[in-house]
Amino acid sequence: MYIVLRSNSIYSDSRAPCDPKGNQHFDPLQVTKENVMKALCSFPLGSSGGPDGLTPQHITDLLSGATDDSFQQVLVDFINLLLAGSIDKEGSAIVFGGRLLALSKKDGGVRPITVGYTLRRLAAKRWSCHCQVRLFQCIHLHQT
Repeated sequence: MYIVLRSNSIYSDSRAPCDPKGNQHFDPLQVTKENVMKALCSFPLGSSGGPDGLTPQHITDLLSGATDDSFQQVLVDFINLLLAGSIDKEGSAIVFGGRLLALSKKDGGVRPITVGYTLRRLAAKRWSCHCQVRLFQCIHLHQT
């Protein structure tokens, strides 16, 4: 069950917002080892980990001490699964969750901040970078 916001009203929908299975026009973004390393290096130092406590620095340390590229390949394969939408409902509920923090504002209010799982954030960075490049290719000729 998915909760969808539309026009300030909330309703339930039993379908996924985008179901790529069976759509011949859908070609999921697939990343390479180089893409993942570039995204990993783009996290600021001291970036927080998600609910599992895994930080970008932990992944960097694991990769730098590896004697072969098997861990890096597993990481790339998992991110490609995320980008293809191939994670089941139960897995999605975990991977796309986050840790909610409440920060105090100067005016006494509360600012909610959610820190998601590092692996999901890594996939999102690659997807966002891909979209920026594609958008630039589409609109740069129309800008003056």
